[in-house]
Amino acid sequence: MTRTSAGVLIVLTAVIWQGVGTAVVGLTVGPSESTVVTFAAFATAALISAAARLTTRGIGDKSTAPKMSWREVLLLNLVTVGAFGTFYVAATLVPPTAASVTEFSIAPLLVALLSGAPRRQFIQPILILTIAAIIVTLTISGTTAEPGPTSAGIALAVVAGAGAAGVLLTSRHLTQRGFSALQIAVSRFHLTWALTAMLAIPTILGSDPQDLMSTAAIGVLCIGLPILLLQWGITICPPLPAALLLTMVPAVVWFSESAFTLSWSPGHVPAMCALVAVAVLGTLHSSSNRQSVAQKEQR
Repeated sequence: MTRTSAGVLIVLTAVIWQGVGTAVVGLTVGPSESTVVTFAAFATAALISAAARLTTRGIGDKSTAPKMSWREVLLLNLVTVGAFGTFYVAATLVPPTAASVTEFSIAPLLVALLSGAPRRQFIQPILILTIAAIIVTLTISGTTAEPGPTSAGIALAVVAGAGAAGVLLTSRHLTQRGFSALQIAVSRFHLTWALTAMLAIPTILGSDPQDLMSTAAIGVLCIGLPILLLQWGITICPPLPAALLLTMVPAVVWFSESAFTLSWSPGHVPAMCALVAVAVLGTLHSSSNRQSVAQKEQR
């Protein structure tokens, strides 16, 4: 198995885990507890990364180990907050399906643009964006939301998509500079957990300790751990295939919620299936092209 194939499988596993986990969070956690869930998830991710880094610090030659500049650390934290923080705000203004499909459909197009991908690799991102627009229209048309909050929610979801593209591209850049997935993870989550901790203080002070523990456990299992797995995968998988795979998250969320609640919206089924099909075919096509280029360079 090639490194790219391993990265694709890791990202795919993380996407499925994150999608099912997001559905569980949406069905079991109330809006007032969302900051606690997010804080627990990212604080745990930061702690696990730091603990793992401490246990492996003595391995390898320290004199040749790369060092991250403060600008790189700041950028890494800003794009992480942009990808996750703005998404959760957007999800309070528009339905989560609309917010997630907007975020993850914007990311592949931005990755293709910013990474200088050839024109033929823009086909899948444009198709995904078109399908996403249909899903957003179907989702929002079924609600009674006001135009102002809806527009703000979609705009924030677009910002989250830019953050997601930034997460993928900065991870790839740092990996090429010689940083491991663990080194990147150690620096990535601090701003996110610090901001969500401040927002979660009122809820923490006014909640029952047992309820807080169960809510935190959901955050760790359904958000924190799959994000750590995703962090590992995107340092191995090239940015464009990873971005295409991430567009499957809204479909996994929607199918999981539908299965858990035993309720289906017939209009969403073909659109979600089309989204998954384009994402899978686009990933296979992008990965095979990259492997072909790598083989030619070796020759």
